[in-house]
Amino acid sequence: PKAIIAWGADTSFLTPRLEAQWGAPVLQLYASSEAGIIAMQDWQRKGLSPLATSVFLEFLPVDSPPDTTAPLLIDELEEGKLYEPVITSFYGMPYLRMRQGDLLKVVGYTEQGLPQFAFHSRADDIIDLGSIARINQATLRETLALEGIGEGEWSARKAYIDGRPMLCLDVNSDVKDPQTLQRRLHRALGKVDPHYREASFTLGYP
Repeated sequence: PKAIIAWGADTSFLTPRLEAQWGAPVLQLYASSEAGIIAMQDWQRKGLSPLATSVFLEFLPVDSPPDTTAPLLIDELEEGKLYEPVITSFYGMPYLRMRQGDLLKVVGYTEQGLPQFAFHSRADDIIDLGSIARINQATLRETLALEGIGEGEWSARKAYIDGRPMLCLDVNSDVKDPQTLQRRLHRALGKVDPHYREASFTLGYP
């Protein structure tokens, strides 16, 4: 292959492994079923550049109060900040205007001054690991209940440790051996969610 196309969460983490295994450069894109391809990398392989003819793009700042801030246009975005894209279709399929449910980070600009993005995370309570496992609260509740951990005794987040995307569980427990509990929760989550098992293998979790 002359190139590999990839998209979704944690693509940047997986890119070196893909390029080493396939011997071809990885080019990223950002797309959805409702909009098709929204943005893609160019030959410089930096951030994702939006396609002018794909959809009309607006952006909701991640730190804006709900229902109080009008969406921003593409020339109003600031580098380093997070935004949720809102798409309006131009042609084809039903006419729609919708929130994408993703968070994009402005990482730079093209030579023409167009913002370039990196996929940051979901905008909802789903923890996405490598676009393989999409873990929600119900899955975590079921997993933790297997180990006798009830509601209000835990919290979850996604973090990058040594550059690797990880699911981090903070558990209020008096267990004397945290590493044993960690291993048990890891196995339990794999039983509840088979996609987590697949993500663990792909991302090289211990």
